[in-house]
Amino acid sequence: MPELVKVTPDKELEFPPDMYTAHTVSVQITNMTDAHVAYKMKTTAPKSYLVKPSSGVVAPGPGTTVFVDIIMQPRVSPPDGSQDRFLLQAVKHSNTTALTKAEWDAVDKTELHDQKFVVKWTPSNKGSSPAALSEMPMATAISPNDLKSKYAAGQDRAQQLENDCKSLRKQVEELQSAGGAASGNSLVSLIVALLIGVVAGVVLSQVM
Repeated sequence: MPELVKVTPDKELEFPPDMYTAHTVSVQITNMTDAHVAYKMKTTAPKSYLVKPSSGVVAPGPGTTVFVDIIMQPRVSPPDGSQDRFLLQAVKHSNTTALTKAEWDAVDKTELHDQKFVVKWTPSNKGSSPAALSEMPMATAISPNDLKSKYAAGQDRAQQLENDCKSLRKQVEELQSAGGAASGNSLVSLIVALLIGVVAGVVLSQVM
């Protein structure tokens, strides 16, 4: 059977074994015929990879190319040593409309171009290796109720600070109206207290 497509890479899909990060490998499918070629990509691990597009049609003409992105989803544990596999199937087609599942099922198997791939875990930099990442402390989960409580407490602190500031402003205005050296000293003390209150509020908000 004449070669329908040329695929790059042709055997191995190389992914770093990093966790918590998505990675993409692009597969190039080149038409080697003068006819439309329909294709589809399948995997043994559909929950671990997103294939875009998973099926389609390559336009006629040798050298016409499409790209299929295989996106490895973020992992929460290192690879377990098993090999994920992919299968690309291609067949001559009469138009630009992708084949339906029923149409694929009806294709003569002798007319199919099958190409298999395996996932190869390539070395990553030391900072993001599986061993290093597995030793990183995991963030502590916060429940929605805890978030609501912290938010309400923060609102209460903010309101209290606002009220304190209003009270201090009123006292400052009264002292300014009264005048005098003694009131000037009191004014300075009140301003210092105001600044301390604001700083304390900021510090508390950062702690929470």
